[in-house]
Amino acid sequence: MSDFDLCKETLGGKRIIFLGSSVTYGACAMGQSFIEALEEKDGIIAIKEAVSGTLLVDEDVADGKSYIARLATIDTNIKADAFVCQLSTNDASHNKPLGIISDSYAKENFDTKTIAGAIEFIIAYAKQTWHCPVIFYTGTKYDSDLYKKMVELLLSIQKKWQIDVIDLWNDIEMNQVSPENYKRYMSDPIHPLRDGYREWWLPKFEEGITLALTKKHTIDISSFVEKAKTLGVLGVKVTQHNELKAEWLSEGECRRNIYSATKSFTSCAMGFAVQEGLISLDEKLTDAFADDIPENPDENLKKATVRDLLTMCLGQESGHLMGEQRPLYKEDDWVKMVLSIPFVYEPGTHFVYNNVGPYLAGILVQRRSGTDLVSYLMPRLFKHLEIKRPTWEIDPLGNTFGAGGLFLTLSELHKFGLFYLNKGKWNGKQLLNAAWIEESTKPSDTEQYGYLFWRGKYNSYRADGKYSQLSIVLPDADAVVSLVAECRNGEELTQAINDLICAQL
Repeated sequence: MSDFDLCKETLGGKRIIFLGSSVTYGACAMGQSFIEALEEKDGIIAIKEAVSGTLLVDEDVADGKSYIARLATIDTNIKADAFVCQLSTNDASHNKPLGIISDSYAKENFDTKTIAGAIEFIIAYAKQTWHCPVIFYTGTKYDSDLYKKMVELLLSIQKKWQIDVIDLWNDIEMNQVSPENYKRYMSDPIHPLRDGYREWWLPKFEEGITLALTKKHTIDISSFVEKAKTLGVLGVKVTQHNELKAEWLSEGECRRNIYSATKSFTSCAMGFAVQEGLISLDEKLTDAFADDIPENPDENLKKATVRDLLTMCLGQESGHLMGEQRPLYKEDDWVKMVLSIPFVYEPGTHFVYNNVGPYLAGILVQRRSGTDLVSYLMPRLFKHLEIKRPTWEIDPLGNTFGAGGLFLTLSELHKFGLFYLNKGKWNGKQLLNAAWIEESTKPSDTEQYGYLFWRGKYNSYRADGKYSQLSIVLPDADAVVSLVAECRNGEELTQAINDLICAQL
């Protein structure tokens, strides 16, 4: 296949957002830039946001609003295949400060009054909004020391963000054009004429955008790894668009206690049981556990349903069956024990982190299915994900403890996140109803919690265990980030995950 055919095949029908100023607009070509040429020749669908005289930095000028201000005017629901942004010469003409490259990936941390901060903000915004390749382009060489420094800055930012750059400034072929052709191509040192766009610039944009759309994109987690080493992280995996984008291990994988991330597996088991008609979320606990309820149950317990076992809004005043408590109980029948604890609050009204709900949810699945949770999930989940029979904590009577104590490797935990990202489908087979995945991972009685899944930044949800055993699902970015760790500073680690990994996605 020729380069021409490859470009046309790759670019045809692609929706591409273009952000820029006069060069992007085509100010000296009657508003017809390389963009219209790409539409005519290669069949792209262009969304063109170009206003002459405007700046990258977040500062409006007489001619119009800044690039950053105009970003917010572009439809966030566009299914964009690429985002292309001009490195504006106006910032050099207005002598705007270069600034410095940030250590962060979070857009709120960038100084958008500087060129570096504005570029990083635009990259972060585009990645988080349209989840597509981001491409910057430079102008051809002209007499400007500041623009030269801007190009050098952009190429340094490229290394951090792994974006694509169509670098006309340093392109040897572009700089060897004859004086005769240069006069035919350029109106002035900055602005191309119609022939300049179509004969000189167009092939470079066809090549650059095609490369961006066809190459395998990776994610740079080196900054996160350096931070992770100080926080007790043992391993991390990042998958996006069903491709492993990055991973790091401090040592070989082995099965570890994933602590409360176990709860999300119990939620999954509950989903299978509901799917099979074994359990209804609307069933009263007084019916589901009729033989275990105290003689005179309080009114709030009478109101509680199976659904309330999954939301951390069960109605009890404090947490029970927690890790430090379990070895000390004198009772062996934990079901009767926890149901006798007062239900102080009406179910669904107070968030109290408590192992009682997920424990009872697991007990109910086991009773209705006639088997332990491991055996129940083996043919329905674990076998399909190629997870060999795992170890899982049990209570004194031998029941699987649905609130914690499942042992998995990082890769096994990561596959669980991918299973949820794919809405219950694995290798083309729908195992768990997608409607359950949707219901169980959206906010339930509180914004921060679903059915035994935590909610987080970037519209994410996660299985989350003590010491930062995590599988974070980011549906909007089509990605999963999983970790195993021995971290005692979860808040700092969460910030690092959000800023140094998720923001890139």
